[in-house]
Amino acid sequence: MKTKFQLLFTCMLPIVGLVWLSQLSQAATTATNIMPVDANVLALFPFDGDTTDISGNARHATLISGTFTTTVHSQGLALTGGLGVEQGFQWNNYAHFLVPPYTIEMILTPTQTDEYAKLFGSDDTNDSGWYYFTEGLRSYPNDSLGVGMVLPNRSHYIAFVSQSITTTAVYFQGQYLGIANTDWMTSTLDAIFFNDDSDTTRYEQFAGIVEEVRISDVSRTAGEIAAVQAILTPEHIYLPMIVQP
Repeated sequence: MKTKFQLLFTCMLPIVGLVWLSQLSQAATTATNIMPVDANVLALFPFDGDTTDISGNARHATLISGTFTTTVHSQGLALTGGLGVEQGFQWNNYAHFLVPPYTIEMILTPTQTDEYAKLFGSDDTNDSGWYYFTEGLRSYPNDSLGVGMVLPNRSHYIAFVSQSITTTAVYFQGQYLGIANTDWMTSTLDAIFFNDDSDTTRYEQFAGIVEEVRISDVSRTAGEIAAVQAILTPEHIYLPMIVQP
């Protein structure tokens, strides 16, 4: 016959097991970032319900506006691209880090890439910056790269890799597109993501889901960029990011 202690222990086993499984599950789902954290990461934003930097550096971003939604991988920042509506996030307190060498990487799904849709700008009062345009990527008012290759409604992995004070190499889906003139970055005042500038009354807005942004203090190599793309392939290439509204 079992003692009271044995009976209590037997009854507690399922509960202990459930608690352990719950803790194991939480531990397995805590880190939801796609791009890895290393010593060169300035900030990493997986947008798991907020704009917290999970790199350990506490360089958190400030949400301008947007909602957080479930995606194929985990969560993302959903932006509607409404006319004249401020959206996205800003990293202005740390904009001074964006001097060469640096790399800005983003994983996102746009609803359109034909008309201007601003991805990043260094001055909220200036129209210059990185845009989707003509199904490509443009460093406005300068070079366009990958025209006709950057299609909407699928996951994009884009890396902007500084080469000098005025030039930036661009990678799309792990492939090198070329070098663009980014002389507008020489006087970095702000670091504004996915929010059009006041100069054009904010009508060139990005619409879609931003799943992750990583900012580094090095010029990431082609090998490092290919390694991130390998994580994303094949499930992120042609699947819409939105699982539920």
